[in-house]
Amino acid sequence: PKQLWPNSLVCKVNGRNAFEIKPPGAGHKRRDVPKRISPELRSGTNTMEVAMQDMYVKRFVLALVRTSPVLPKQMMKQASVLTEAESKNRITELIFASKLESTGEEVFAEGSDRCRLVCPITLARLETPARGHKCRHLQCFDLKAYLISNLRMAAFNQRWRCPVCDITLKPPKDIF
Repeated sequence: PKQLWPNSLVCKVNGRNAFEIKPPGAGHKRRDVPKRISPELRSGTNTMEVAMQDMYVKRFVLALVRTSPVLPKQMMKQASVLTEAESKNRITELIFASKLESTGEEVFAEGSDRCRLVCPITLARLETPARGHKCRHLQCFDLKAYLISNLRMAAFNQRWRCPVCDITLKPPKDIF
């Protein structure tokens, strides 16, 4: 599911304008990212007013999510680490599966049947190689580079995508 705002919306918290979503300009695409209302909140009871306009108002749901920031270093510690034996088994499975799916003349693994020691994000040597549990390719990416680049990414709906095969990889559960 994608983060999407209605055509226009005004959100007031405790009587003050917290944020406003304006209709996109002609020929422009709007980046629909989550909005912070924390600066408008106070201790105790808070009130929230939302006014929106859209052709399909009933298709929208508004959610308030309380979060706390997690630094890339903390996320790196939460990612699972495979043993050498588990890694060898995973590589063997990927190559074997690609052999079954191929024409018999060549081994096909998504991306390539070779693994480069360079991160596709930073183009530097891998420090902490990582891959998604659902990924079908051999190529790894650098875990720290992946976490930092996704935290800085402005396009919210494009975050947490594998840089090799483009499937969704949300840390820490989807990455090893």
